[in-house]
Amino acid sequence: MNQVLSCKEAKLAGLVRYYTGKSCKHGHVDERLVSNQTCCECNRLKVNAWQKANPDKAKVNSDLWRERHPGVAAQRTKDWYYANPEQHRATMRAMFKTNPHLRARLSSTARSAKLNRTPSWLTDDDKWWIDEIYDLAAVRTKITGIQWHVDHIIPLRGRTVSGFHVPSNLRVIPWIDNLKKGNKHAAC
Repeated sequence: MNQVLSCKEAKLAGLVRYYTGKSCKHGHVDERLVSNQTCCECNRLKVNAWQKANPDKAKVNSDLWRERHPGVAAQRTKDWYYANPEQHRATMRAMFKTNPHLRARLSSTARSAKLNRTPSWLTDDDKWWIDEIYDLAAVRTKITGIQWHVDHIIPLRGRTVSGFHVPSNLRVIPWIDNLKKGNKHAAC
């Protein structure tokens, strides 16, 4: 629940927004901006309408803001990604359906990395063990109804360290944990 403040109190506290608990002239009960005392919901609607009416200018403004605030933009994207995994997956499925060449390119890059990081000294037993690990992921997915991934503990294409495609570098983990880990090693 928002704490009720006056605009004057919010300004003295150095806040950008404040909450009165009262509705605006359009019926929204939302925070207000200290700068002009506008209801935040009214402001959002006004900005959204302008962006729809001026998509080219809106894109330029968005790109400029991202350039000036790279850390904030990246964190917001990351936060949304973790908060909305199913929506992200649905978006990616739709994108790959309309652009199959993107999926092919990403798959090709991953296969290439795996081939380049698979040592020639692997024995037949090692190759069998790798197949077993992938089979385990498939079985867990089927039993639990949750997607399981085979994760390279030390990534094949990490920024600071790169691992090999060998049994000792593989583990089976839930897909969301694998996506959260990304292309990083826990120790880095």
